[in-house]
Amino acid sequence: MSDWLSFEDAVALVSVRRNLSHVDAGNHLRAAIAIGEIEVRNLRHLVTDFVPSHNGNEDREVSRRALIKWLEAQSVPVADTSLEDIYLSPFMQMMLDAVRHFKISDTPNPRLRKEEIKEYFVGRRLPNGQAISPNQAESMATFVRSPDAMKGGNKRVG
Repeated sequence: MSDWLSFEDAVALVSVRRNLSHVDAGNHLRAAIAIGEIEVRNLRHLVTDFVPSHNGNEDREVSRRALIKWLEAQSVPVADTSLEDIYLSPFMQMMLDAVRHFKISDTPNPRLRKEEIKEYFVGRRLPNGQAISPNQAESMATFVRSPDAMKGGNKRVG
């Protein structure tokens, strides 16, 4: 594993660890870079000030070690993303199982149809033995997908 993260990966890490939006995390990170709190390097040329390149931030990397140290030193507590110590309803547990089973991510998979996910839920039962109804399965299939995947995309003919 490299000790250097792309700027975008660093922003993603800050947004998860701080429970911030991607934009807020990017602004937070840019401010820390600008005042020299985080070690940064530019792969094309060595510059000390933070000026986004003409094509985005692909050529800038942040030291993973320095970023983690900086995150831990911030007064904002690190967001706990663990699900171990919170109650999850049986429906939420099934939805997490479906995310793992279908390898669902924030990137839409055009080959994974909502109907396929719905069928996965229809065949399941709650811990008390009650079957998942078609309406419940439909809702669960909707909510395990990313918002982008919910847009559809098939054009109607006619």
